[in-house]
Amino acid sequence: MALPEDWDFSIKGICSILKEGKTAVYGVVKELKENRYCKTTPSRDEKGLILGLDYVFYEEPYDEEQHKDNPHTENLNTDNVPQLNTYGDKENIEIKDLSKEERIDKSIPKKKDFDVYADISYVDAPYAAIWQEWLDYKKEIKKQYKTQRGAKSQYNTLIKYAKNNPILANAIVKISIEHSWDGFFALTDKQMDFFLSPKSPYA
Repeated sequence: MALPEDWDFSIKGICSILKEGKTAVYGVVKELKENRYCKTTPSRDEKGLILGLDYVFYEEPYDEEQHKDNPHTENLNTDNVPQLNTYGDKENIEIKDLSKEERIDKSIPKKKDFDVYADISYVDAPYAAIWQEWLDYKKEIKKQYKTQRGAKSQYNTLIKYAKNNPILANAIVKISIEHSWDGFFALTDKQMDFFLSPKSPYA
């Protein structure tokens, strides 16, 4: 649920993000299905052959009556797992993980790439240069944010870990860059005391 809305779900994709094996991921998905947080339906080609599964996830358990016409299909051990991806509020368009460019409906315009620099109005002035350095770093490692919500959420995490202190925010960003991290980690009390002292290399 925390991933961008335009992210295409697949078992292989989840494994690469979480660094977990397929067995573990399939186990969690099975549990979600049993508790009605996940619904799967078989995806078929024109000849009726099963290509994989469509996965739909819910923040709350779905109504069982809504699922009678969509029986579960399990144990299809394939990496080409399709997902229902939402464009707009109501329209569901099927996206397949068979090819990066292959889309069922060619008439759907591709979304423009998100420009994280276009609107940084959520950043307070004391943190502007610090956040700019972080965005430049993310761009260098080719892991830039794909949505405004993702960028803003990471910024809020930085402010939280920094206790709303620019010196600590600068330290957190510098440490993350030095260690080639993708995100931020909270400082220990000992680290905070040091970085706020006259000996701080980040002040």
